[in-house]
Amino acid sequence: MTEASRVYQHFREVFGGESRPRSARARNRAKEISGSEPFTPGRDPKPLGDAIAGLTNQLGWSGPMSQHEVLASWGEIAGEETAKHSEPIAIEGGVLQVRCESTAWATQLRLMRTQLVTEIVARFPGAGVETIRFQGPDAPTWKRGPQIGSRAWSTRYLRLIGQNRSIRLLHRGRSALPASERLSV
Repeated sequence: MTEASRVYQHFREVFGGESRPRSARARNRAKEISGSEPFTPGRDPKPLGDAIAGLTNQLGWSGPMSQHEVLASWGEIAGEETAKHSEPIAIEGGVLQVRCESTAWATQLRLMRTQLVTEIVARFPGAGVETIRFQGPDAPTWKRGPQIGSRAWSTRYLRLIGQNRSIRLLHRGRSALPASERLSV
């Protein structure tokens, strides 16, 4: 046995390897299990797309990837002209939310909802889209605050009217107070 073989055997003993040489039958069994021999079945290179698809399935990314594909290919799904006037926002709970340029476009797309959902389910089954919600443009609100219509708002309003009445009466030279509460000078 050469010095290199002795060093190798020593390292195998120290670092957990087998100290004795294996039999031919054990070596053949290890080769069958490991599959590291050249030209054995399953050793052919795989396309990169297949490897990435396997990785996304293994990590559980197939659903979110399908959802992103739906958002990215909205122009192909709805048509280029429709896509100019609408924009997909998000997919939450099986509902695709689409913001439209006007209420007329939102109404038109509501009429096309069944056709669009069918197209999405056929092309992207992993996206989980069950329905579509079309929103019109964001419009300004004309409310004056969260207390509109409440008793607190109407009370404030009545106080303001009462103050204005008192001011008008003072300008006319009369007092807003009843005669019993006025101070005599």
